[in-house]
Amino acid sequence: MSINARNCMNHRPMAGLFCLILLSISFPAFSQEPSGDRSPLSISLGLEAAWYSAEGVAFGPGLAGEYRFSPALAAGVSVGFFHDFTEYATFEPGAFLRWYPLARASGPFSGLFAQGMAGAALIWGSDAMQTFPMGGLELGLRINLGNGDWYVEPRIRGGYPFIAGAGVAAGWRPKKSEKSGTRSEL
Repeated sequence: MSINARNCMNHRPMAGLFCLILLSISFPAFSQEPSGDRSPLSISLGLEAAWYSAEGVAFGPGLAGEYRFSPALAAGVSVGFFHDFTEYATFEPGAFLRWYPLARASGPFSGLFAQGMAGAALIWGSDAMQTFPMGGLELGLRINLGNGDWYVEPRIRGGYPFIAGAGVAAGWRPKKSEKSGTRSEL
């Protein structure tokens, strides 16, 4: 499998600037506390198929942590590892800013989200490891299960250096405790 991003190695200074700008946008200082009985923190584990070249798809797990500043806005960090089961592997550390446009609505689509992400893609295989800037847009739907502590998120994404991706994550967002305001009661 060839890497479609190899031709962009001459753009490293611009890539670094792009990542720096997106990361600075991803962590704004908000003082608004999320409403409801849920902690602002959540964590998820997912599986994804990422299309890194025209020759094939790479598969792998991902882990993400999210902090919700308000019902409609969250930011977080994520890591993913993909392998095409032949010769190439990719490690994707990144950060994201997520918007829930229908957060104040009730119904099955209130968990709809759009997410901007930025980070790096470290790709290695038969030759030396190469590092590329990673950026993209993702669309998904958070579906709460049972009493709302657990959720699933089917999602799709497009960006660079990957072409597209699709996957599903399962996550946990605990209830606030009466004492601390953020921990789940056991």
